[in-house]
Amino acid sequence: MADNTLAEHSVIMNNRKALTLSGIKDVDSFSENEIRVQSVMGQICVRGSGLKIENFNAFTKLNQ
Repeated sequence: MADNTLAEHSVIMNNRKALTLSGIKDVDSFSENEIRVQSVMGQICVRGSGLKIENFNAFTKLNQ
């Protein structure tokens, strides 16, 4: 497993209405009730109702 301790990522929640994540490598699954993503530091699971992904840009790394 790669050392991810220096990988940049963030999780920002705004009034429980919007969640912004950075450092996301892939979306594992998503539905209106649950979103699972892989970040540079591991899996993140968000549960709720009426969830949607408005924008996604895959995290890319040069010289892999």
